[in-house]
Amino acid sequence: MNPDYKKYTLLELYDVRENIDKELYFDRYKCIIDEIEIREQQPEKEAEPKKFNKENKFLILKIVMVLCALFFSWSLLQAYETGIIKSKSGHEYHLATNPKGFYLIVYLQALFLIFSIYFIFKRFGKKNT
Repeated sequence: MNPDYKKYTLLELYDVRENIDKELYFDRYKCIIDEIEIREQQPEKEAEPKKFNKENKFLILKIVMVLCALFFSWSLLQAYETGIIKSKSGHEYHLATNPKGFYLIVYLQALFLIFSIYFIFKRFGKKNT
């Protein structure tokens, strides 16, 4: 079963041509050469790689921020219920034994939560221009 070289970009075809074992895979090599010749004669058929537009990037970033907001909300609720919060390094800060460390981590996570929520609703109601 041979690969479908019609789906390859011209750069990928060049790369395969340079790295294929011509003696072992002569049929594939011939198909690659034929496809390269077709593409070079008809460059308009070369498909452009898909690019994310600004709206798609913003949507992906918004989804990431929703996940961050959920994580920080869950972490802060757990800290409120148990009096224990974990830092990034995995160290636990207990409200009873280390209130300064506990509140520092709570404030940092609350700050990240606020930023995440702000970013999620930042463009809410605005038209895209």
